Amino acid sequence: MKKSKIIIPALGLIALGTAASITGTVAWFSMNTQVTATGMQVVAKSDNTFLLIGTGSNNTAALIQAANPNETVALTVSDEDAQLYPCKPVQTAEEAALLNTTTGKKVGEGAITVAGAIVSNAATADAVTNWYTATAATSAASTMKEGSARQLTSFEHYVIKKTVYLTVSVGANPANNLKVTADIAQKDGGTDIAACKMVVTTDDSGFAFVNNSNKTNVDIKGTNTDITATTVRTVNIYIYYDGSESVVYTNNAVNLKGATIDLTFTVDSHPAA
Repeated sequence: MKKSKIIIPALGLIALGTAASITGTVAWFSMNTQVTATGMQVVAKSDNTFLLIGTGSNNTAALIQAANPNETVALTVSDEDAQLYPCKPVQTAEEAALLNTTTGKKVGEGAITVAGAIVSNAATADAVTNWYTATAATSAASTMKEGSARQLTSFEHYVIKKTVYLTVSVGANPANNLKVTADIAQKDGGTDIAACKMVVTTDDSGFAFVNNSNKTNVDIKGTNTDITATTVRTVNIYIYYDGSESVVYTNNAVNLKGATIDLTFTVDSHPAA
């Protein structure tokens, strides 16, 4: 089994004080209390010369292979972007039904029809309307304030989206059975490790939720189309803080210190047909 790695340190939370339209029993912030996050850097690197990883414009097999496979590629994220408001992807039919309503309430200007679908594949994960945020009933509450939920209109400050590209070295056998393992570590003695989560998708229909309770050899292989020396597998990673986790509420903000993430992608090699 061959592997490559992404390291994502120093994620943090900023508290939320905005409104919209759902009820539920989850924990969210109720005031605009800020938690400071340190600098963040996303580091993508290959651990060997078989499975290679690229980022940014380094997105074709030839470009990735031409780069030094032992070189660390850093994607700098600003301190501001590393601080996230709590949010959540739609994961149940009940959530989708609550978001799919026509309302006379104003979100911006005028009456709107909001739409929400269960996040279960690459297309639904990438649609911002399938993610939502909310406020808590009180600063000490672990229940959502009625009528406070709203769909996201942008991932900015809610979801950190990163894309990496996987290929194999020239002359290597094809690879398949793509999996990911996440090492999610609590930062600075906080209590929010359970709230730090990810959605991971691939361009061959791979999809998975990755979090502290589902983090070892998570299957993201999709149709399991081979990765060869002339092809690239595109992997999208959506990092967010789940507001429905019980630790995410205003009076606990002092204990929300952020987390670091170490993602390791693995594949199996097999002889070419």
